[in-house]
Amino acid sequence: MNKQQFSTWIAGLVNQAWVRQHRRLVLMKGDEQWASSLLASSSISHLLVDNENCFVYGDSATFNANIPYKRFRDFLGRECQCLIFSDSQFNFDAFAALSGTLKAGGLCFVLLPCDINLKVQRFMQRFLTHIINNEHHIIIEQGVDSNLVDIKVQQAPNAEKACHYLNENRVIKGETLLLGCANEAQLDAVNAVGKVLTGHRKRPLVLTADRGRGKSTALAIACAQLLNNHKAEREKLHIGVTAPDKQALSVFFQQLAARLPDMSTLNGEVTFIAIDDLVQNHHTLSLLLVDEAAGVPVYLLHSLLKKYHRTVFASTVHGYEGAGRGFTVKFTQILAQLTPKWHALHLAKPIRWAENDPLEQLVFDVGLLNANLPDLNKKVIQPLQSKATGLNKRALLNEGLLFEQINIEHLLKNEVLLSQIFAILISAHYQTKPSDLKMMLENPKVRLFTLSAVHDEETNLVGVALLLIEGGLLEGQVSTEDVSAVQQSKRRLKSQFIPQSLLTHCAMENAFDYRYLRVMRIAIHPEVQHAGFGSYFMKQLLNYAQDNQVDYIGASFGANYGLFSYWIKQGFSAIRLGFNKDKSSGEHSVLVLQPLTCMAKSAQQSLAAEFSNSFRHLLLDEFKGLPSELSALILSQCKETDMPLLTQSDQRKIAAFVNGEMLYSHCAYSLYLWFVHFLLQLNSDVPEHTSILVSRLLQKNTVAHVCEQYGLSGKKTLNQLIIQYVSNHFKS
Repeated sequence: MNKQQFSTWIAGLVNQAWVRQHRRLVLMKGDEQWASSLLASSSISHLLVDNENCFVYGDSATFNANIPYKRFRDFLGRECQCLIFSDSQFNFDAFAALSGTLKAGGLCFVLLPCDINLKVQRFMQRFLTHIINNEHHIIIEQGVDSNLVDIKVQQAPNAEKACHYLNENRVIKGETLLLGCANEAQLDAVNAVGKVLTGHRKRPLVLTADRGRGKSTALAIACAQLLNNHKAEREKLHIGVTAPDKQALSVFFQQLAARLPDMSTLNGEVTFIAIDDLVQNHHTLSLLLVDEAAGVPVYLLHSLLKKYHRTVFASTVHGYEGAGRGFTVKFTQILAQLTPKWHALHLAKPIRWAENDPLEQLVFDVGLLNANLPDLNKKVIQPLQSKATGLNKRALLNEGLLFEQINIEHLLKNEVLLSQIFAILISAHYQTKPSDLKMMLENPKVRLFTLSAVHDEETNLVGVALLLIEGGLLEGQVSTEDVSAVQQSKRRLKSQFIPQSLLTHCAMENAFDYRYLRVMRIAIHPEVQHAGFGSYFMKQLLNYAQDNQVDYIGASFGANYGLFSYWIKQGFSAIRLGFNKDKSSGEHSVLVLQPLTCMAKSAQQSLAAEFSNSFRHLLLDEFKGLPSELSALILSQCKETDMPLLTQSDQRKIAAFVNGEMLYSHCAYSLYLWFVHFLLQLNSDVPEHTSILVSRLLQKNTVAHVCEQYGLSGKKTLNQLIIQYVSNHFKS
């Protein structure tokens, strides 16, 4: 294909996409200079130098990126007419997110080298297969006659008809929708936003949508409507709007300006306020709008929810949007707890492009963003659930359960199973992303397992586990040079999280000598959780690890009481707790291990002792803000200690305190010593009110802080509670 032919063909493709209000993908396989030359000579060449309308992402030396490699999420909420994706690593999280910035009639160009190895890059093989099977997408290969279908050039439609979302007088079912709403769903969203302001407090709205559904525009229309209707004699209306990045609000402010070109005449204002500012400072707001909320860490959303009582949280809901599914999985749990009368509204029909958009469908299909949980047959599941309840819950029988290791090559050929596996992972782990699918298919160290219920030759998938082999210096999988570079903080190795953490944070010099199996994900179908399947699944994974001469099996996750309890019950113990909170969950990351060989068990004892002593010391420092319930549970697992034993004097002081003969301050250290040793005797069952003593005795929080934290009336009540607790458990 020569340049003239390409230019003519591209003009027809652009026109066809515009007429149909779709977006199209063109995959160019070949040298970047060749691709650049074709594009520069085409009818869309003017877009290539327009940073506002052409987004370029990747690490190409020919196509200069105007989107920072790790900051692609900052562009969510913005729009472009052309997207060029040239990334040697093919970051699908970035591709999926940025595809949503492309407007109707726009083209997405993906550039690939000719020598790509599809046997290794299985995800790209999957990507290409979906493109080939869709007639709306095109592959052009350097030096190969493409035989492109001649596209008949059609007359471009009137802009007023094409741009649905800007039409000020949209008529649907005989009704004129307010302020140019594109459809009834958008009008419902506008009205729901208004009700947050005019209705009862503490009834937030969660507005969700797939990208391109007019969510940001609905917020703008609602603001315009509220300001227009707010009478001058009332108190001034203050609407605050925020997002992970102000650039993400470009569509919102464009739509607001189109409807309210001069807000100075109105009795109110719309102001952008950064999220950190909202959390750290006090703002008197009539209404707070949080756009692209899934890109905001969940703990910050939690803070906003507690601080501002009339709030709208708007966001897309797929895994590539910032914080994964934290918004829909974790944040909705917080909403149910703090504001049980919250409302939800979902926008399904696209506005920025027509329905059945080829590019959107490609992203959904390749990344399994629309994967559905497998249906479970009650006839298959119920017999197993009955065995897993009551006294037999912890001893789930093997009958009817099938534990399998899945061959990745086989999985590539079974789209149904692949979709079911990924759906279960998404449902249980809020940080699962499309890139996890890529890693699962391509990383040779990945081990994938499933747990299925079987009855009368019918199989139901109920569990999925994704694990990674790490370590292996003695087996030649890691070089001594690599280990030295890690130790000197010059390098970080991929797929070596546990040994790197042990070497750099725990000073375990021979960490890479051991062989580890890291549990990256373990997930049970939501319909059968808390029935014993997870414990049974973990037991099978432990058996697999032992059969394959693994020294340690471990995991790292955001520490909360429920999750940490599960891992303790499976025989794991904490080795390290991160100092910094996870940006997404707001939780400290904990590393847990279970040794499986004699050498590993010996090393584990040293690691556990060091962690125990360090953790108790840091409860007054880095971990002072750790939830007391979690601290109590961790302390109950700290079996090794260098704490001195209680003396007879300590015991007399504690007895005097219980009998009301000695003040708390006079025996605080004796109480501290007793409480630490008492916690060491516990298993996973922690007595009621233990967290209160952790907060006061170990974290040294003030009386006022503890009373506020646990809703106690004052110092006298707290003192009586501590006396009663010690009286119940102290043995002189």
